[in-house]
Amino acid sequence: MPRTRIKVLTTDQALRWPKECAHCCASGTALRPVQAGIARGRMDALDAVRGRVRFSTLALHYPVCQAHAQQATLASWLMRKSPLPTLLRAWFWFTGPQVLLFVLLALAGLGLALIKGSTSNGHGSSNLPWPLLALCLVSALGWLAVLWARVRVPVRLVRLEDDAVTLDLSNPRFARHFVRANEDLIVSA
Repeated sequence: MPRTRIKVLTTDQALRWPKECAHCCASGTALRPVQAGIARGRMDALDAVRGRVRFSTLALHYPVCQAHAQQATLASWLMRKSPLPTLLRAWFWFTGPQVLLFVLLALAGLGLALIKGSTSNGHGSSNLPWPLLALCLVSALGWLAVLWARVRVPVRLVRLEDDAVTLDLSNPRFARHFVRANEDLIVSA
C-alpha cells in the first residue's frame, strides 16, 4: 500500500485529526490517542567543543481504534525518531541480515557436531555458545519487528524542521481526510 507524505506547518495551532482510526478509518468506535514523536539534534561549534548535542522534539497524538491501539503504539515507538529507538533500529538493521548467515553457519556446525557426537565435552556441559545464540535470536527478532513496524505504523513523523514537520500516513483515505481538516496548515501533500 502506498504511503502519503504530507508537510505540515508547526504553529501554535493544533493539528485537527479526523475522528476515525488512522489505521482502518473506523469511525463508530472508541478512539485512543497514540503518540508519534521525532527529535532533531543540533550541534554548533561551541557544543562540539563541550561534547553536547541539543535536541528539539515534537510529539503528536493521532487517533486509532481499540483493535489497532496496541500494535500502533508499539509500531510508533519502534519508528520514533529519537535517540533510543533510532539506535535500536540501527543495531537491528546492521545485525539482522548478518545474524541469518551466522545462524545458518551455526546450525551447520551443530549438525556436524551431532553427526560426530561431539556436542558435549564429556562432563555433561555443551560446547554450544548459548549466549551468542541468544543474542542472535534477539537481533533476528528485532530486525523482524522493525520490518513489521515499518509496514504497520499508521502515522510516522519523518522530518522536523524549524517551522514544519513531514508526516508519513499509511492509509490514503485517512490522509485525504487529514489534508481536508488541515488545509490551512498543509505545505505540500
